[in-house]
Amino acid sequence: MKDEAGERDREVSSLNSKLLSLQLDIKNLHDVCKRQRKTLQDNQLCV
Repeated sequence: MKDEAGERDREVSSLNSKLLSLQLDIKNLHDVCKRQRKTLQDNQLCV
């Protein structure tokens, strides 16, 4: 029984770290998109 609980804890913490990593990836992508959109707007202004 104790082993099952330990296994579940490991799985949960593994999922939590994957989630955190995904959230960081999403945030980075979001920042990149914002920068690109800004660049696009700047380019349009130049034209």
